[in-house]
Amino acid sequence: MNKKASAVLWIVLGILIFLLIVGLGVYFLFSEMGLIGREPGELPGESIFESQQEEQPVNTMPTYDSVDDCENLEGYSKESCYRKVAELTLDKSICELVEDYYGRISCYTDVVCETGDISICEMLEEELGRSYSSTSICYYCVALVNNDVTVCEKIWDNIVEEECYDRLG
Repeated sequence: MNKKASAVLWIVLGILIFLLIVGLGVYFLFSEMGLIGREPGELPGESIFESQQEEQPVNTMPTYDSVDDCENLEGYSKESCYRKVAELTLDKSICELVEDYYGRISCYTDVVCETGDISICEMLEEELGRSYSSTSICYYCVALVNNDVTVCEKIWDNIVEEECYDRLG
């Protein structure tokens, strides 16, 4: 094999390894967020196991119902509290209180996955651009929550887009 063919082979191999790593990263991100492995029509954050279980009261963690509950906390606990309150109240403006950049983006995504508010995705896309995975995940949640396959067209990530079309057909 000549040097040129060998170089092309190494480049192709490098690209395949890169795509494999990106694909695994997206898969694990979606798995952690609960976006993979649900039944058709099942909303994000809901699983078959949870829906079949009787609710058992568990009071091991404090509950946060308002922004005031977060004020006396510090660091990650405060950020996490704001995210929980934003998701609970479906109030995207609370996400602005999250100081950590990526935590704030996750906060918006949490709210979108509950509300299906496409304006949040449009705001994230304007701020982050299309190349950021959170914009694809955001549109994916909107499509699922609103059962609207046309939103799948806005997803730039091929893997997420394919999952969207597979879910909503």
